[in-house]
Amino acid sequence: MDPELLAQLQNPDPAVRRKAIVALGRTKDLAALKPLAAVYHNDPVPELRELARQAGRYIQQQNTPAPEPVAPPPDVEPEPPAPEQASAAAPAPSAAPVITRADVQHGQEHFRAARDLHEAGEQARAIKELALALHADPGLAKEPVFVSLASDVLGAPPRAAIRTLLDPERRQAAFRAAVAARRRTARRRGCAAGPVLAVLALLLAFGALALTLWWIVDDDTVDSIRHRYTVWRLTRDEQSLPGGRAYYLYEPPGAIPNGGWAVIVALHGSGASGEDMLTPELLDLADDERALLVAPNLGGSGTLDANAGQIEGLSQIVAYVREAHAVSTEGVVLYGYEQGGVLATAFLAAHPEQVYAVVAESPPGVFVPEPREGEGVPLPPLVLVYGEADALAQTSQAAIDALHAQGHPVEVVTVPGQGRQMSAEGRLVLRRFVRALHAA
Repeated sequence: MDPELLAQLQNPDPAVRRKAIVALGRTKDLAALKPLAAVYHNDPVPELRELARQAGRYIQQQNTPAPEPVAPPPDVEPEPPAPEQASAAAPAPSAAPVITRADVQHGQEHFRAARDLHEAGEQARAIKELALALHADPGLAKEPVFVSLASDVLGAPPRAAIRTLLDPERRQAAFRAAVAARRRTARRRGCAAGPVLAVLALLLAFGALALTLWWIVDDDTVDSIRHRYTVWRLTRDEQSLPGGRAYYLYEPPGAIPNGGWAVIVALHGSGASGEDMLTPELLDLADDERALLVAPNLGGSGTLDANAGQIEGLSQIVAYVREAHAVSTEGVVLYGYEQGGVLATAFLAAHPEQVYAVVAESPPGVFVPEPREGEGVPLPPLVLVYGEADALAQTSQAAIDALHAQGHPVEVVTVPGQGRQMSAEGRLVLRRFVRALHAA
């Protein structure tokens, strides 16, 4: 008796004990019956207790000789044997095939592979591994763990599952059925995943399109789209006062400056409207310098004599903005183009207390107020901006000289190579006054 096998029966690993039980059974040694009986009575694993019982039974069968038949007397009819005698007289079972330790190991490897494939849903391949395990170690057909796995894989009762594995035709039919079931499952999964994949493909396409547009669209185009949206929003939210005084008001995003908002009042030219003064350049200037941009709708241009109503309407708008918003107390900066420039100079003459400075671009005329001697009121600065090719510069020269004679702080800026249009130089002067307003 191999002492190592006896020691392995006490090993805490059930797999080691199982191998020791199988090895003791194959020794056919009657001395192994006692330790196998101890396993049968004491082992905590039911499958190993059953395996020890089968091994002991196998050793007893291999060591029981067949009885010799007794010849009856020649003149006596032989009596039928008793049931116990008939069973004893049965021919001894054929010797079990010789199974080596390597065969047992191979059987266990195929068994573990079949178990893993079954858990992964690969039933067809699991059937092949179970058949290879039985071929390597036929004794596995009596092990409950193996029989239970075969029943689960084949979906049949335990005995029927073992018969299927041992019969080539039945095994092949079961294999084909498992392959067909696998294909049906794959097709159902494909049908279910189809809509999901389509949605993912659509999202990827939209993402690629957005990325392409972002790549090919330059910053100027993005700024243009943003400007058009801002103008659309402001024109939909037109402000109005009693008496039909309408204007657009742009407030930069972010917190109010510490000294309050600066205010730019942009006056449009003839044939235009307040919307024409919501240019990208003026909106950007308002953002940069933290200023409200007010663009009144002045109506028709008319003449200076007919602008009295416009002047008073503009005065109401300026007064309301200064009262309703947190703005600087120093007054507003007027920026007028063409006829709006004329109106800016007329408003300066009528309401200098509401004005911090005036910038007039290409005005066709300049309003000269009546002299106010002895008042001692400081007059806001006035800057006139003309293009070098603009003939209006000459028509206003007499009015400019008259303002100088009255002591008005008037400055004239000439833009080289330019005609009649709103210029970058005019915006530079406007920016300078807005910064000075904040500083004040």
